[in-house]
Amino acid sequence: MNPDPRDDDIDDNPYRPTAEVADRLIVGRIELPLGITGTMVRQVQIVGILMIVQGSLDVTMSIFVGIYAWLMPEILREAATNNPGGRPMPPETELVISMVGSGLAVAVLAVGLANIFGGIWAIQFRHRGRILIALWSGMATLLTCYCLPTSAMLLVYGMIVLLSQSTALAFDLRRRGHDVAEIQQAFLVASSRQ
Repeated sequence: MNPDPRDDDIDDNPYRPTAEVADRLIVGRIELPLGITGTMVRQVQIVGILMIVQGSLDVTMSIFVGIYAWLMPEILREAATNNPGGRPMPPETELVISMVGSGLAVAVLAVGLANIFGGIWAIQFRHRGRILIALWSGMATLLTCYCLPTSAMLLVYGMIVLLSQSTALAFDLRRRGHDVAEIQQAFLVASSRQ
């Protein structure tokens, strides 16, 4: 006698669930995989605000470096005329000082603007790759030694937040057309289920 093939389908495990277990959490129009939390997603907007503040400080610094670059040759010329044994500075040196200072001012201005735009994009959950580039560009403040410690800390914090799996999913949901508030609500519900 041949055994009934249906007998192989019967499992004697009493702990086997009788119903299908959902592998997704659905909140409104958003489907999230189970086990994902919104801890990092809630911090994306904090990173955005910090980037805007950092960018504003960088832009302010660039203005002062630009002013300093053009005033420094005059200050050095005045110091040389007040010193009886001093030699006047060659005009080429004055030009080099002004050009180097202006170049630094432009570089810091570019970093500041990148951080401001990156912060705005972070608040809106848009352009994750560009935000990461803006965070890394903050390391260019090494040239002036101003804002380097805060840029470095913001880079580390921003990388932790933006490279998390839940944050990548949040940016992808935004790219697919979901609203920021809707995304935040979905991840808030996901976090509360943990």
